[in-house]
Amino acid sequence: MHPWSTPPAPMGSVWIHAASVGEVAAAEVLWRALSGPRFLTTDTDSGLERARLFTPTSSRRPWDVPGAVEPLLAQARPRALVFVEGTYWPWLAHRAARAGVPVLRVSCKVGTRTRRVPRPVLRRLWGATTAVAARDHGEGRFLAAVHDAPVSVVGDLKGGIRPAASPLRWARPFVVGASVWPDEVLPVVRGWQAGAQGHALLLAPRHPQRLDPARWLDPLGLRWVRRSDLRDGAVPSEVDVVWLDTLGELGRCLEGARAVFVGGTFDPAVGGHAADESLAWGVPVLAGPARHNNRASLATAALVPAPSDLGRVWSQTLEMPVPRPRRDDQVGERVAAFVRRHQGLPCPEQPPRPWARPFVPVWRLVHQADVLRRRLRPSVRVSVPVISIGSANARSPGRTSTVMWLADHLRAAGHQVGVALRGYKRRERGLETSWTGGSSAARLGDEGHMLAQAGHMVAAAARRGDAVEALATHGCSVVLLDDGRQCTEVARDLDVEVIDGRYPSARGMLPAGERRTDVWGDTEVCLVHHADAWPERPAGHIAVRRRAGPWHQGGRAAPAGPDGPVAVWLGVGHPEEVLEALRVPIAAQRIDADHALPPTDLADWLAGRPLVCTDKDRARLPTPLAEVAWTRPMELTVDDLRWLAPYLDVPA
Repeated sequence: MHPWSTPPAPMGSVWIHAASVGEVAAAEVLWRALSGPRFLTTDTDSGLERARLFTPTSSRRPWDVPGAVEPLLAQARPRALVFVEGTYWPWLAHRAARAGVPVLRVSCKVGTRTRRVPRPVLRRLWGATTAVAARDHGEGRFLAAVHDAPVSVVGDLKGGIRPAASPLRWARPFVVGASVWPDEVLPVVRGWQAGAQGHALLLAPRHPQRLDPARWLDPLGLRWVRRSDLRDGAVPSEVDVVWLDTLGELGRCLEGARAVFVGGTFDPAVGGHAADESLAWGVPVLAGPARHNNRASLATAALVPAPSDLGRVWSQTLEMPVPRPRRDDQVGERVAAFVRRHQGLPCPEQPPRPWARPFVPVWRLVHQADVLRRRLRPSVRVSVPVISIGSANARSPGRTSTVMWLADHLRAAGHQVGVALRGYKRRERGLETSWTGGSSAARLGDEGHMLAQAGHMVAAAARRGDAVEALATHGCSVVLLDDGRQCTEVARDLDVEVIDGRYPSARGMLPAGERRTDVWGDTEVCLVHHADAWPERPAGHIAVRRRAGPWHQGGRAAPAGPDGPVAVWLGVGHPEEVLEALRVPIAAQRIDADHALPPTDLADWLAGRPLVCTDKDRARLPTPLAEVAWTRPMELTVDDLRWLAPYLDVPA
């Protein structure tokens, strides 16, 4: 995802930000202790890869500038913004606080370089903070001196890490050099050779993709292998060194290690990396004297005074009894309680493009002139009922699923249902119908193709009156007018408006927001999707419950879902809802703009993995992919159906 784009973010979320792999591991402890909508952003691709292991609604953080931050705040309407450990983005925090979002810092620590900054500067930089949860009392004292916000000591989230089982299977005992910097690689290897005879070495360097292990290992005549080349995880007994070149796996690979040297502890500028995952497995830890960046984590680590002492200390450590695993199983719940105590309601609806507010009056004038021009035209009246389904929201969230639900409901009552639509982004022009040339997204648009594939009659035309007349002439007993709120050229028997309860006012008027008109919620029937997010909705607005239905493959119901991790490609307006509903392991995902065409390299990108998308996306896929693509259509339940009763009788 480009850092200027808006990642998928469920509305009303707790927004958690973690810098990279280590912080993401800590954030997972909080993630699992929280409930309700939440999403996570990271600063690095490696952090994102680690985050995708437990949440598909994760993404790279947008750049810390107004044009990138404000659309995401407008989309997410977060209950709280939570920074994990030392990371903090001033503009994001400032804009969130200005919007009424609590800004929280949890498991908070302060690095060596940050401590050198004058305290008045830090106090101003962190001025948007609402509350701070320090990880220990030493950090808490410093943080209290540089924050105007209250500071409490809640604990270190890394103490609650419960690593998954190791993906590696070793034929002999092994030791680990963890988070090793380039200038530490050779001392670690020399120390292992001198002090850990009979043990293999797992070498986990920082930024392994930038380094060539042959530079250090070949001159020493060592037999080594990259972790990525061990497809089944089995380490041959003749291998001396495994170079851990995969990201996000270090914590798991520590299971069963006899001892771990933690890198960055010979360099005062680094101050040592955390050893929490080693302690969680009960693995003895060695570290150099530079520990100030992770004092609590490295407090019990065996001291290695200098790189030349590594062999001696490694040998001594291997002779000692293995310590018991050290975990703080309650820290996640304590930090979650801290977040819940300070979080608020979702913040007020904000325009995603606040810079466009001056153009709103221009939009109003143009829109009103267009409505007047349309009303001067004669309306098309046909002999069958016409039901309009529309939305004042330009993104029309929930409209397509409502049209599909209504068409299926009327067909079950015995109607021959026709759907008249414009056919957004279709390639053909003029009137196109599903019975005079077949169904395709190029002729009918993706929604039209999807409806035709479901067995409904579909007509697409720029002038919807032509489509309505064609459907009535063809023998349809009821016509649904898709996106009909602004269509004045067709006389309707019933107007149904679809409202997204997460953004009922569509975040303001176009072009700053997404509402096309000043007037909304005034039709005969208002169906509110995500109604729980809008408890103060007016009386008479009907709630629509949404849930993911059974799995389909190639458009046909399947007895079970896809096997194994899947690849997800989405080109819809609200990908976060789809991602949250899948409930399957996601190996890779690509999120494109609404109605986007499939990438030309999509088949290669799948690499044999099952493709998951929506029915709208499947309509745009090449036939070979469409026949095997997995979808999970949304099922709707409407609380009150009395408004539909007059249209259920089918004329003789």
